[in-house]
Amino acid sequence: MTVPWMISYVVLWLLVVVAWLLLVGTLRQIGMLRRGGREPANASLPALEDEGPALGSALPDLTFNTLNGLGSVSTAALARESSLAVVFITPTCQSCQQLAAPLNDVAQDRARRIQPLVFIMAHDEQACQAYLNVFPLHMPVVWDRDNAAALSFGVHRTPFGLLYDENGTLARKGVLNSSADLPALFGDASAPMPAHIFPQLA
Repeated sequence: MTVPWMISYVVLWLLVVVAWLLLVGTLRQIGMLRRGGREPANASLPALEDEGPALGSALPDLTFNTLNGLGSVSTAALARESSLAVVFITPTCQSCQQLAAPLNDVAQDRARRIQPLVFIMAHDEQACQAYLNVFPLHMPVVWDRDNAAALSFGVHRTPFGLLYDENGTLARKGVLNSSADLPALFGDASAPMPAHIFPQLA
């Protein structure tokens, strides 16, 4: 009687562990979906129209010192001859880490006429430098120590992207859950345009 009882006991605990792992995985997926956007139950309004500054709003004219040796930069100057992509990230965010390489590609592609500007939201400058040591960015990078820049732009989550046209007008915005969302932010006609992330492209 002892052996069957022990076997059933072990099997029961294995089932509990499997159920727990499934629950954790499900909760993680739900969290990612909620971060990516929410669809009002009774509305046809775009899911993220209320996130960040309003489309058509003007680019704040601000000046910042960069973390990566590019001196002082002005948002107005950066947007004078090209579109300006303002991206907010945090150092330990996995989605933020995926953005480094494609942002560098955009910065080096002069034909696209898009100038990226990255804000790293963190209380510790060493965390920002650690991110840049692993994921160097070849564009102006600013340490947003007290989230002051994020508040100026009306951004409350990361990773989040704003695209201002050459007139300094906000044309597109959205949460950047992965590097695949960057082409949608930049208006690449050949890229998938997820309406729940970039509703203004739908």
